Amino acid sequence: MNDYRNKSAFGLISKDKKTTLQEWINIWLTTFKINYIRSATIKRYNGIYRSYIRNSDIGVIKLKDLKTSHIQIYYNNLNKNKGVTIVRLFHKLLKSGINQACKEQYIIINPCTGATLPKVQKKEESQIFSLIEKHKFLYYLDSSKHRLRTLFKLDLSTSLRLGEIIALRWCDIDLTANNAKISRTFKRVAKLDITSSGNKNRNHSTSS
Repeated sequence: MNDYRNKSAFGLISKDKKTTLQEWINIWLTTFKINYIRSATIKRYNGIYRSYIRNSDIGVIKLKDLKTSHIQIYYNNLNKNKGVTIVRLFHKLLKSGINQACKEQYIIINPCTGATLPKVQKKEESQIFSLIEKHKFLYYLDSSKHRLRTLFKLDLSTSLRLGEIIALRWCDIDLTANNAKISRTFKRVAKLDITSSGNKNRNHSTSS
């Protein structure tokens, strides 16, 4: 009793006893993040939540009971089955979400802080066209009169990203000076709708 009173006096007792990790992450995404980060980021976070938190071994644990050991074991298994990239994306979401839970006093200490992340392996170099492959590709475009041959040639000579090249307008092209102005990008993402019946995804396009 004395120990409880001392912890309570210093704010070391969680005010929440029932909320699970998956319930809190859902609240965090739909309340704290939905209108303050890009749609593409919301799509990525929501995908991580649905795939690795909702109804998972770690998702059903109550926030007040969540320990670093729970998280470390989950990271280890996730790394074994899905790889380093997924673990690091998951950690970024989880740590940020639980930081907010600490601010709301749902939990006192963020257990993600003590978890150890797997090391990133050295990436293999990207494979690019050889000069011969490039000429073969260009020959095919011209001989087949492919409807997108101009787009492919432009991308081959400029290395533009897909979203950048799709977002180009005629006003961006200067045929006299032979240059293009890159000022926008285009991406199709899933928008997270908040409704009384739960979260639903619908595709929409966005440009910036």
